[in-house]
Amino acid sequence: MNSRFKVLRFISSNINDNETKSSYSLYHSNSFIIRYYAYLPFIFSLKKVDFNKHLQVLDMGCSDGPFLPTLNMYAKKIIAMDIDIDLVRKSKNLIKNKLSNSNKINLMTSDGLKLPFRNEHFDLIFCLEVLEHVKNSRKVIEEIYRILKKNGELICTIPVEIGPSLFIREVLGKIIKFNRPYYTAKELIQNAFLKKPAPRTLEMGHKNFDWRLIKNEVKQVFGKIKAEFIPIKILRDFNPIFLIKAIKY
Repeated sequence: MNSRFKVLRFISSNINDNETKSSYSLYHSNSFIIRYYAYLPFIFSLKKVDFNKHLQVLDMGCSDGPFLPTLNMYAKKIIAMDIDIDLVRKSKNLIKNKLSNSNKINLMTSDGLKLPFRNEHFDLIFCLEVLEHVKNSRKVIEEIYRILKKNGELICTIPVEIGPSLFIREVLGKIIKFNRPYYTAKELIQNAFLKKPAPRTLEMGHKNFDWRLIKNEVKQVFGKIKAEFIPIKILRDFNPIFLIKAIKY
């Protein structure tokens, strides 16, 4: 079965798991639409990957392990990492109680600024919806480059928090009462229509995040990248997510 269909089957069924459901609201929401939205970065990232070529995989910023059931089926060796030790514990519980062949998954905590791996260690790194939460994203990207093998791949997704996509999500979010960092009217004009977000505060997150900065940093470090908006490429920044694939040459 295609890996993307297995993800869909998983997110359709896991709402009945009360232990998992209580861990992280987006990935285990009562709403299938919200769960599907949360998994969009991973679903589209799988389209960019040939697991036959990848031995060592890093799930960077693994949260409470929502991607591990799928990675466990396809990758040969996985390290899942997050800065939040409580989320890593929940990932450990998921692996212990729900997954077969889980001995190929290792968990750890790290902030990403100095990754505890030797040079050229990984074939593939997923960094999905992570860099918007990092203060020194350039340093993290440089560390990712260091630990990738030659011809290794980075799959990175980041939220589109400027342009028309932001306005659409603000409106829809209020209609469905979705918990997100709402903008004031002035901020919305500045971010959605002028595309000039205010300086970010010390608290990292989606608000005032400019995906263009991360795109430029990845390009500066890797030299050449492939990038697109998802889920509907031709709609450009009406989409909520920007996906980057970078190869270490």
